[in-house]
Amino acid sequence: MRDEFDGLRTPLQLSPQERRQPAWLGGLPRRDLYILPLLALGTLFLLGIASELGARILAPAQERMSCLVANRAFGFSHGRPHCVETGKIPEGPKVVYSYNACGYRSAAPCGPKPPDTWRIALLGASFGEGYVVPYEETFGARTERILTRGCGHKVEVQNLAAYGTSLVGVYHEMDEALSLKPDLVLIAIMPFDLEEGLPPDQVRMRHTPPPPSDLGSGIQRSPILALAKMAKASRALTMARHFIFSDRDLYVRSYLLSGENTDFLRDPLSPSWERRLADFDLLLGEMAAKSHAAGVPMALLMAPQRAQAALMASKHWPQGVNPWVLPRRLGQIAARHGVRMIDSSELFARLPHPETLIYTVDGHPGGGASAIIANAVVDSLVGHDGTPFAGCKIASPAR
Repeated sequence: MRDEFDGLRTPLQLSPQERRQPAWLGGLPRRDLYILPLLALGTLFLLGIASELGARILAPAQERMSCLVANRAFGFSHGRPHCVETGKIPEGPKVVYSYNACGYRSAAPCGPKPPDTWRIALLGASFGEGYVVPYEETFGARTERILTRGCGHKVEVQNLAAYGTSLVGVYHEMDEALSLKPDLVLIAIMPFDLEEGLPPDQVRMRHTPPPPSDLGSGIQRSPILALAKMAKASRALTMARHFIFSDRDLYVRSYLLSGENTDFLRDPLSPSWERRLADFDLLLGEMAAKSHAAGVPMALLMAPQRAQAALMASKHWPQGVNPWVLPRRLGQIAARHGVRMIDSSELFARLPHPETLIYTVDGHPGGGASAIIANAVVDSLVGHDGTPFAGCKIASPAR
């Protein structure tokens, strides 16, 4: 080492601090071992806070659904009667959610069906409700308007679908739907509903659901799940994912690596997805038996997930991937129980980039997608026997 006059110093001339200092520190004091990492972490923390605050200012959100009341024993939700609230996801506009006297997201009253009126009872979860879509743009409201114009009858949609409802919950709502004296029962699903909405224990115990106090017992709090929840709540990460996954190819590749929940895109289907379809077959069969006994036709509507829509339009799929497997299997299940299958995927596949109509991070269809879905519903109901809408004259596609 050299002193200030550029002379060499002997080890005896070094301070005790310097003599203990490892050579790899390059002349830095030992305290910098702690100070520099802390400064780096502090800088990252401040950058993270700034990013989060900026994202919350530029992409505000209000995702808490205070109007919805969950029936935890049966797995479905309804709105509070006459409740109105405003919601917003970071990727979308503000949306007003209003519910009629029965807690349905419908403009029409839910009392006895008026004379000369045809009624559709819509069942499902957030997709069926029209989550993140203004009411006038939901496929239920669009279908109602188009059929009213073309059928010479007032057509109303009583929308029982609600955010947080599982397919087992839909099963338990069937009696309520039939009590409305509908002319059609329409069940709306997306792949996500099959992925998350069929807990095996709830399917087995569908006739004797556990009391609410027993639900959720034995749940373990995992630090990994807690971190995942925090990451999901981060507005900055949400917007980063939104922009990164706007690239279709990157999004599809990443999605296909997301685990067995994405195996509905693979041919053949995985054992877990075969189990899901078997459970859905069971539930749909029992629901169809009730509907047929009441003399009410029934239809099953499916909309694609974002990556699925992108693959359908691209026509070039990775080895072992087939986005049409699930719609085909659902069609077979529906036909077995005398249920009309409405697959909106076919209309999405005709578009060059249908995935842009489905929110990148949130995953729900937007207003543009709802118009396509309404087209699919109307096309399937009009001009086909087995529904009261067979003789309607629809002059133009859904708007």
